[in-house]
Amino acid sequence: MAAKETLTPEKMLQQAERSFIEERLHWEAVHKYGCSDPFWADGVNLNLIRGHCIFYKRQMEAICKEHSLPMPKLLPLPEELDNDFMAPYGRFPNRLLINGREEKDVQLCLELF
Repeated sequence: MAAKETLTPEKMLQQAERSFIEERLHWEAVHKYGCSDPFWADGVNLNLIRGHCIFYKRQMEAICKEHSLPMPKLLPLPEELDNDFMAPYGRFPNRLLINGREEKDVQLCLELF
């Protein structure tokens, strides 16, 4: 069995930076094209991805502070959006509609009866 590689602070920083960039690019794609989640609006998913970006940025800040490393230059954090935001030109802009009504309205009607 191979010994587990010990990560240097520089490698940990690189991993966190790579994860931040991946999440940031994911946010951009969902913001532009929407997502296919059948239960949540794009805004909910975008704010979740934004939370991942914040996590990785804080992780990088902690590594840099603890090991006296320079903070990488990053794209700015994505903006927080309204949870009901739907990408206007997304691939699935009406996926939360059932017979022209929002799914949550239909769910509320079902709960009342």
